[in-house]
Amino acid sequence: GTSCEVYIEIEVTTTVDESELEDMDAFEDNFCSLIETELDLPDGSCEVTDVTVSDTRDDVEVTIDFTITLTEEELAETEFESEDDVNDAWEEVEDEIEDGLPEFVYGCTDSGADNYNEYATIDDGSCEFPAQAPEEFIYNISTLGAFYFIIDANIDGDSLEFGQDFIAAFNGDICVGNIVWEGAYTTVPAMGDDGDDYSDGYLLSGDVPTFKIFDASEDSIIDACPETEESLGFSNYGFINVDMLVGNQSCTVSYDIPMHYGANLVSFHALPEDVSVGNIMESLGDAVTGVIGEGVAASPNPVLGWVGSLSEIERTSGYWIKLEGVISMEISDATPSDPALLYDMHYGANLISFPIPGSVGIGDGIPDDVEEFFTGVIGEGVAATPNPVLGWVGSLSEFEGTKGYWAKVDAGFEFSYDLSNASSDRVETNEEVGIPYEFTQSTQQAFYFIEDINFDVQLGDWIVAYNENIIVGSRQWDGLYTDIPAMGSDGSFYSAGYCEDGDTPRFVWIDGSGDAHNLTANISGWSNNEIY
Repeated sequence: GTSCEVYIEIEVTTTVDESELEDMDAFEDNFCSLIETELDLPDGSCEVTDVTVSDTRDDVEVTIDFTITLTEEELAETEFESEDDVNDAWEEVEDEIEDGLPEFVYGCTDSGADNYNEYATIDDGSCEFPAQAPEEFIYNISTLGAFYFIIDANIDGDSLEFGQDFIAAFNGDICVGNIVWEGAYTTVPAMGDDGDDYSDGYLLSGDVPTFKIFDASEDSIIDACPETEESLGFSNYGFINVDMLVGNQSCTVSYDIPMHYGANLVSFHALPEDVSVGNIMESLGDAVTGVIGEGVAASPNPVLGWVGSLSEIERTSGYWIKLEGVISMEISDATPSDPALLYDMHYGANLISFPIPGSVGIGDGIPDDVEEFFTGVIGEGVAATPNPVLGWVGSLSEFEGTKGYWAKVDAGFEFSYDLSNASSDRVETNEEVGIPYEFTQSTQQAFYFIEDINFDVQLGDWIVAYNENIIVGSRQWDGLYTDIPAMGSDGSFYSAGYCEDGDTPRFVWIDGSGDAHNLTANISGWSNNEIY
């Protein structure tokens, strides 16, 4: 017919065991299956038109007439380009068949299959091939690499299919390694950029890869989120354990940060792709009047947008956000920070973040090997200082998600928070409700710890700090080493009259009856971020 690209009529004479001819229909089917297997033709392309038996000995001589028919589409799927190519291939097979038709043995005839049967003459469609990663998971081997041990993995709670599903590591849109799922502790390689063209865009030291799963049963690639307390940052020959890899789950989070009037000391445990100040502050609208980082600042301009030395928000940094109202900051489609985020500390005061949404005690969160360098930690209106006998003392007891901290250290070093005892929930320890002696939080603050007293103060009484006649801080008495905040003037109208450098605040005890008592002490002059 006109739809045929190839139509060939062939005759071959050979010998065959007489028993094979007892069922002629089966013989013809087996013969065509043999031809299709030998020539790697699609099923049904061979058809026997006539079989002539010459004699009836045990090995009888038969002449078989048959056709090979291929449509244009079928021909395109073979290794042949024309009828001549098919005829050339048949000549080789014909020489073997004329010496005697081989025994019909069913099985897998593809040598690339896992269950290849070298004795099979007829392919029965049973071939099982090794799982193949999708094209998107192809990567180049580099001389640099790390290894991520996936202890467990699932897709919507269902376990991955052993030997079929794949896990791949990516740096942005570039695949840097893949492996088929082999059960617990499947090891995903992740290649690093070693400077050659084939590794361009691969991982650099500290980069955190993302992960994808190829679901073979659905023939689909899905995002996957790693769950671990270890750092996922790339390092050459690094070995990183991932407790659970969860497929078909968004790796981004959205969260709110409640904000109050005045200065708010915050940090971000997850950030979106666009970390510009304008994008991060967008949800605050006209309420925000400025953002201050460590040695940098930005202010909104009605014509130019955000101006100043601060242009992008960083994961490791804390920030003062100044507001003229009460509002919540909304952060959407944000990628969580690495819990093992590395902080590069310098001598003096460092304005740092906290990398998880939960909380951890001050003493637990600071690693033992660097704790000796910390001379104090200051939060928003709260502080803690190390005591050689009592440990950490003061109103600040926990590091918390969304909070920023001034960490005062007497040396330069690197550290990551110890989160082995962290809680997944914030404890809200440094938010006092219903303070009767109110003051507005400023970006400038100092703290005065009371080490000893000679007056009969009771738990629940108040100690109030004044600069002349203006309240600049207050704290409910919680025993020795209660810290009293004293706000400083930061140039905003709400901090007018607050402490300036060298001012000496005065302190008043308000007893349970509401009576006020002036207190005297050897009080140091005020200075920003100091602990006295």
